[in-house]
Amino acid sequence: MFLLDDTRFILSSGLRDIFLCNPQKESLMRKITLIFFALFLICFFGDPVLGVEPVTGIKANGLDGSITITGDKSLSITVELDPGDFENMVADWWIAAYTLWGEWVYCVYPGHWEIAGSGLTGISPVYQGPLFNFPPFAVLDISGLPSGVYPFYFAIDTSMNGALESPIYYDSVTVNVKNAATYSIHGLNFSPYIDANEDPDEGGSQITDGELKQRLGTVVGYTKWVRTFGCNDDLKDVGLLAHAMGMKTAMAAWLGSNPTDNERQMACLIDQAKKGYADLAIIGSEVLLRGDLTVNELIEHIDRFKREVPEVPVSYVDVYGIVLSHPDIINAIDVVMVNYYPYWEGIGLDHAVVAIHAWHQQILSAAKGKPVMVSETGWPSCGERIGDAVPSEENAAFYFLNFVSWARAAQVGYFYFETFDEAWKTRNEGPQGACWGIWDGFGNLKSGMETVFDGETMEDNWTEGSIPGGPGDPAIEFTYVPPYGDKSHNLEGQVWHVHPVDYKVAVYICVSGQWWNKPTFAEPLTTIKIDGSWVCDITTGGIDETATKIAAFLLPNGYDPPLISGEASLPVELNQKSVAKTETARTP
Repeated sequence: MFLLDDTRFILSSGLRDIFLCNPQKESLMRKITLIFFALFLICFFGDPVLGVEPVTGIKANGLDGSITITGDKSLSITVELDPGDFENMVADWWIAAYTLWGEWVYCVYPGHWEIAGSGLTGISPVYQGPLFNFPPFAVLDISGLPSGVYPFYFAIDTSMNGALESPIYYDSVTVNVKNAATYSIHGLNFSPYIDANEDPDEGGSQITDGELKQRLGTVVGYTKWVRTFGCNDDLKDVGLLAHAMGMKTAMAAWLGSNPTDNERQMACLIDQAKKGYADLAIIGSEVLLRGDLTVNELIEHIDRFKREVPEVPVSYVDVYGIVLSHPDIINAIDVVMVNYYPYWEGIGLDHAVVAIHAWHQQILSAAKGKPVMVSETGWPSCGERIGDAVPSEENAAFYFLNFVSWARAAQVGYFYFETFDEAWKTRNEGPQGACWGIWDGFGNLKSGMETVFDGETMEDNWTEGSIPGGPGDPAIEFTYVPPYGDKSHNLEGQVWHVHPVDYKVAVYICVSGQWWNKPTFAEPLTTIKIDGSWVCDITTGGIDETATKIAAFLLPNGYDPPLISGEASLPVELNQKSVAKTETARTP
């Protein structure tokens, strides 16, 4: 704790609270005071001295320039000096801070901060003596700062007369302290390419250090973790910066079909992980979905990382269907991560989290006790309708709240997709590609998203709805059968008392006494929607509209139905493998 009298507070190892009172100042007055303080230093700048000049350094949590944290996070201010050609030259040393309660200066002996007069009048140097090289030295370790802007300065002048006189060599760092949200979500997928001319596919360095800090600073207090999609020039420092701002990082190597690029990504991730900036390593994202690498090639990259950085847990990210069909990948990783996108599957908003709940049960079973996290999920605030999935700002906010409510109730870790709107994604995803952000491209929180950060939740609407009709014997029925000769309408049906994600429907029609798969040989199975309904096109060729019999079988996932092309009867195995069936007849 600090010990205070009227003018000073004393540092100790248990430092936690820098100010015991909190008088409020008008924002304008604070800004004016800060401007005059900066001008006060600048006015003492002299012309550069010939030779290698001293370099002062002051950092906050290891970062220079600026940093954003929440008040509950720790803050460490360190100073360092490289005297250059001025080593052993005597000088005045100064360390100062502007706070909500005025200006303060640091004194080396006995290691305390003193309040200064307005404009730093009547202050004494931190130290007077020869310049020498020293590594980072902590002058402040604290937590619990109220929200506000805190600039810190470290300066030297070579006059050594106890007064700030030219030439002055100084450095500064600004700490932006913000209030944390009432509820911080588990994690965010973070990508900084928000300006119209920024596109990671173009390569090279496009994001400045200042822009990266600012964009990461936007999410400070809203999330505990951030996840990257790669380890290129723009993203390699995310772990360093996020840690300094009080967040954990899931850092990734973006793997594709180019071995040279893959090696660069892997080397970068391994380097950052060895430095301690990756709390979780992700080796590839949807690599198998795209077909960029074989399973064995992917596992080689995973095993390499585990050999080189065994202390950091490893994962791989893909859509749930790919994860389920590759147990070798599950065996190779420490944490199972899966992407759930009801929107892309055309599932309506009312059933979207119901679908996630059902899919997640399958993943948990396949993971066999390994930790499971949702690596991506989200809903666009604009774009095109896909099936029953309608993008809008209102729907995006509803989905965000509904999903986070499910994740909190089920105690599931997750990375929500995504932090900001990114215009470059329209090239591959259509108009909705630019609309996935919780914040827009200008860093503004979208309407309705604040409800999650305010701590609100929704009641369970995902458990009961996961089995249409509730528990019971599996059943299937036709809800609409096009009349004989109709080529304009599809066959519609409904299943009951099963998890729709665990089953498919096989449809056959009989034309002139011969049976055929529908809709096609290439697609002999029909997907069931999360509400149990299904639709099948039964007029995809020939004279299908003259079919006199139609049969449908409810089949468990993993079974491939027989392909039938003109047989007089259906195979017996369909009756054996199906859990329910239905059949109807039509007449001319």
